[in-house]
Amino acid sequence: MKNFVLTLVACALAASSTITLASSSNRPVTQSQSGAQLRWATDFPHAAATLRIAGPDGSVTERNFGAEAVQIVADPAQLAAGNYTYELTFVSSVAPRGLSRDVPRTPPQVATRNGAFLIQGGVLYTAGPEEPQRRDTTKRAADGKVASDASKRTRRDDSKDVVVPDDQIVQGSLCVGFDCVDNEVFSFDTIRLKENNTRIKFEDTSIGAFPATDWQLTANDSASGGANKFSIEDITSVTIPFTVSGGAPTNSLFIGNNGKIGLRTATPVLDIHANTSDTPAIRFEQNNSGGYTAQTWDVAGNEANFFVRDQTGGNRLPFRIRPGAPTSAIDIAASGNVGFGTASPAQPLHLRRQDGSTRLLVDEASATTATRTLASLVNNGDVTVSYQTTAAPVTTWETTAGQGGFRVNVAGAGTPQLTLAANGNLNITGALTQASSITLKENMIPVSGERLLQAVAKLPIYTWNYLASSKDEQHLGPTAEDFHRTFSLGNNPKAIAPGDMAGVALGAIQALTAALADKDRELNALRERMNALEALITGARR
Repeated sequence: MKNFVLTLVACALAASSTITLASSSNRPVTQSQSGAQLRWATDFPHAAATLRIAGPDGSVTERNFGAEAVQIVADPAQLAAGNYTYELTFVSSVAPRGLSRDVPRTPPQVATRNGAFLIQGGVLYTAGPEEPQRRDTTKRAADGKVASDASKRTRRDDSKDVVVPDDQIVQGSLCVGFDCVDNEVFSFDTIRLKENNTRIKFEDTSIGAFPATDWQLTANDSASGGANKFSIEDITSVTIPFTVSGGAPTNSLFIGNNGKIGLRTATPVLDIHANTSDTPAIRFEQNNSGGYTAQTWDVAGNEANFFVRDQTGGNRLPFRIRPGAPTSAIDIAASGNVGFGTASPAQPLHLRRQDGSTRLLVDEASATTATRTLASLVNNGDVTVSYQTTAAPVTTWETTAGQGGFRVNVAGAGTPQLTLAANGNLNITGALTQASSITLKENMIPVSGERLLQAVAKLPIYTWNYLASSKDEQHLGPTAEDFHRTFSLGNNPKAIAPGDMAGVALGAIQALTAALADKDRELNALRERMNALEALITGARR
């Protein structure tokens, strides 16, 4: 079914108390050529309207309107031939978005009507005249009320009416209707209604507190271009609670002797069984007639996935299950614990697999570079994350964050192996080792120890305390700025790597050691000369 082209125009409201399908001149349309305008109007002001048209191929076109008239420009030559049905809903007012269900409200007035039209031979037929009446439509009922006969035929001679004040038994078939003929061939028919408008009406004349609703079985619309259908009508309430369209496939609705309901299947396996060639689905549609924001959800399944679709939100699929997903891929226990891959989740969120593929990935795929918090753990007290290996010997490490700082320790140990305080102090209970393998280095250039020693001699050394620490917590050393300016080491002029500090100290010590060795040699030479002189002086005195 090709889509209708919509044109929204203002027009006067129809004077009828029901929905009126009219032409652009507001008169009934019996035939129209290319470019026919269809207009639906009601006699009360409306804030919104929704029109759905179902085509003969099963497709549905939906359009939403505001307070303007509902008008469609349709070219019959471009549409598939056959019967079309429509449903039109007018709402007197629309509640604002996000209206709370706890806020008292006055429900808006709603009018919903169904109808049909026909496209045949490139011509559109709708709202045409009813078939000729061939019966008296003002027959008086037993209770004195004037009853409207649903049949549109006019009886030739009312004087031939037959009243039988007793039981009547027909041992054969019965044909009722103007088109019944002598020697009617009934085949297996027991009762046959035969004329151009067939109806069976149940008119209940009960009074008082007894149920008295009138019902009618209706076969097809009476108007030209109307719907081919079978309906159960509530005549008293002027509603049609049940309708089957002509051409509906076999077993469109099947109720088995076990009470199970089949949709397009005569062998329902479960309480409700939908069987179709492409994506069996259920739609949950909340319209805005109750004062709440309109929202439509679909629940469906096919060879690609089982899904929940947010039809109102752009047909997004917020929930999907792929075929082949393992048992308990998502499992919510009676306790409220959620298991992924386990039917017995031990914690509020429990992820488990047994094939070595267990992973937890938090993946922000935005193309915009920015700092983001991708995981947040919140607690009224310290927060601990546990890491446990079940291989012998079983070991559990814990990382804890709280007012005492960030701590790393073996579970059960009294003293943390690592503590990072809020002021930046880092304490460890073992050795601090930095990578320094030759296999990790390149561009290794020897350094002159004498130059390092000279630079160290000029490097300012202070005692100081960190701003984030107490003044009583004194430290000794250079500033990072002086150290970086003097030696050009590291990648941060406001920090000093312990290895660089040690390297400078070792180079300076090597140079100082060499200088001391030279001094020792000079002293030894002087000592030898002094010894020699003392020996000469002592010999001369003798």
